[in-house]
Amino acid sequence: MPRFLPLTPALALLLVFLAGPIAYCVLIAFTDLQLTGQAQESFVGLDNFRRAFRDDAFLNAVWLTLVFTVASALVGQNTLGLALAALMQRASKPVRTLTGGVVVTAWVLPEVVAGFLLYAFFRREGTLNAVLDWLHLPSQNWLFTLPILAVSFANVWRGTAFSMLVYSAALNEIPKEITEAAEVDG
Repeated sequence: MPRFLPLTPALALLLVFLAGPIAYCVLIAFTDLQLTGQAQESFVGLDNFRRAFRDDAFLNAVWLTLVFTVASALVGQNTLGLALAALMQRASKPVRTLTGGVVVTAWVLPEVVAGFLLYAFFRREGTLNAVLDWLHLPSQNWLFTLPILAVSFANVWRGTAFSMLVYSAALNEIPKEITEAAEVDG
């Protein structure tokens, strides 16, 4: 027990602020408690879940969440982050510095500034439509016609830097002998 004594405060905080709210959410998921200040609650079993999975709005929200997760986090951030990290391994010092600076700048911008920049990019009179008009391609109001695309792009833009930094650190840890052996093997 003395070995785990230093962990006791952290474990207590995790139980209070993480496990406690999760357990409470699981408990109230099976009741008819409402956020409007209802005084009494009663156990309703799986009725909440049955109603949710029959609701088209809920199923649409689940679908959009899956699309957002796959498009922005799995495909966008990870793929682009790995590609940038791999390209930066082979690039010259000025190119690495410029690319790293541009990508990390998107990551450290305050949320309000990033939100305004992306709004200016996607709005009807925005930068994206100006480029599409210049290329003689059809433009549209992206924030209303394809909002999941705009939100996914924003998340990729904001999160790629973290993926790039993680992958760069991992690629830097690969011994030179392994890289040289792979080049010799083709």
